[in-house]
Amino acid sequence: MKNLARVSILASALLTVFSAHAAKQAELKVTGVISPPSCDITLGANGIVDYGVISPSSLSRGAYTRHERKDVSFAITCNAKIRMALKTIDNRASSVVSGVSGTAAPDDWIYGLGTVGASKVGGYMMFMPRNVITTDNEPATQIFSVNGGAWIDTGAVSATTGSGMLGKDRRFSWAAAGTTVPFAAQTVSGTISVRAYLNKPENLPLTQDVPLDGSVTLEVLYL
Repeated sequence: MKNLARVSILASALLTVFSAHAAKQAELKVTGVISPPSCDITLGANGIVDYGVISPSSLSRGAYTRHERKDVSFAITCNAKIRMALKTIDNRASSVVSGVSGTAAPDDWIYGLGTVGASKVGGYMMFMPRNVITTDNEPATQIFSVNGGAWIDTGAVSATTGSGMLGKDRRFSWAAAGTTVPFAAQTVSGTISVRAYLNKPENLPLTQDVPLDGSVTLEVLYL
């Protein structure tokens, strides 16, 4: 029993020595993350522009058919002020019917309406009317940049560009009145207008349902 007691005392002594040694050092960590403000974009009507049921008799042989303009609201909301831009990605780009809008817009500004078998259904254009755009509940100048180039007032070039045409080759932003430099905002709201064009009836399989299947991704870019 005496030997066991000695061993126990020795173990306690060793633990005391190691504990005293460990207490001579401590680690301080510096943590955190640099994170930009984040933004969400929402669309009215669940992002659906519905042209309903279209009668084949409304299509004219040898001609593309233009349909009425439809509007959908949009809002970008960020958790802090940030310089941002909006760009589009056509999820049906391969289905664009070349020249379907006539002289209204070049193909770079037209989005595809999908296919039925080997037949392309048509295309549609999108634009943002300038007079309904607000940033932080105040009017703002709408500007655009082609392929990352200089920023231009959408009202300074032509009537078509002035309407805020959402071309696939450009991005849109907003600036203070009288300037063309993107500025920081926390909210942007307005309207996206859509106009659809249908292929010539002889190019469509009109003995069956021909759905309009346009799909575009709206992406918020941080500048």
